Amino acid sequence: MENQDEKKPKPPKGGPYTIFGPTTFAALETYTYNVLPADGVEYEWIITGGNIMSGEGTDTIVVQWTGTLGTLTVNVISGIAILDTSLGGHLGD
Repeated sequence: MENQDEKKPKPPKGGPYTIFGPTTFAALETYTYNVLPADGVEYEWIITGGNIMSGEGTDTIVVQWTGTLGTLTVNVISGIAILDTSLGGHLGD
């Protein structure tokens, strides 16, 4: 019998963590962003130019962008290590 944990993709130890999601967006629309999940870590999402609509503290969030430019950063806190990954975006055509 296979271990289910072996099937899940795991983030690299020590990062960097990659934020998955669109880098172009339309103002006032919602978009989903995520990082690969890992057991025993906390996620702190920081956003400029938008609002987190749901998922704060988890590996997946829904964002509503409010302007034409924005940045999204996630701090992955595991023990004493804080890993910072940012994703910048802009208004789509």
